Amino acid sequence: MLKSEELEKLNTLFSNSMCQYMSEYVRKRILSRPITLKYRNRSVDAFVAEMISLRNELSLIGSSFNQSVKELPLQGDAVEMIALAKQIGSDKEKLFEKVNEIKEKINEFSDLCSQKSMSGKVLQRF
Repeated sequence: MLKSEELEKLNTLFSNSMCQYMSEYVRKRILSRPITLKYRNRSVDAFVAEMISLRNELSLIGSSFNQSVKELPLQGDAVEMIALAKQIGSDKEKLFEKVNEIKEKINEFSDLCSQKSMSGKVLQRF
């Protein structure tokens, strides 16, 4: 029978492995077979979260822009058309700001990846 601390440690080790079942993990440990561990790249996780947020914002801006453009031919009053044109201009600016923000994030991620690959290559030489 395992003590509670031992069981907790075993559960932690098991949860960090790619084994589907505890029995599979224990069998591999007992027989000294290799165990594949889970690995999360936090940089990629942060990048994906940022891109999801930007995608949602971009979708909202795009929807607003499309709605404004669709309403434009239906407007007969000059005052309403001017107001709608201003709204379209504002949405266009927001859209371009988000597109530039996305480009910057992609460039940051690209730079980060190239720095990691360069540092890995330097380490391989020595």
